[in-house]
Amino acid sequence: TFVITARVEGRVVGIARAISDGAWVTHLSQIFVHEDHRGCGIGRKLVEHLRTVGGEECAIVLQSNAEAKVFYERLGFAVSEGAYSWPRGV
Repeated sequence: TFVITARVEGRVVGIARAISDGAWVTHLSQIFVHEDHRGCGIGRKLVEHLRTVGGEECAIVLQSNAEAKVFYERLGFAVSEGAYSWPRGV
């Protein structure tokens, strides 16, 4: 399990949380950058660091909201047609 933070002047402005087996897959469960700091490359740096600590050969999988689709596509993520999920609370 990884929790990676980005800080500006000691203040947390970004966070990424993930779980990895270190060999095959890293599940990115959350990435968030404060709105005042978006567009500065912080999200990209969080994902790059996650690749390093999670295993550079690992695939990264995630679920995303529609608002973040362009962000992930710019980083090289592709939509996976074979993804399934079990809804929370069921």
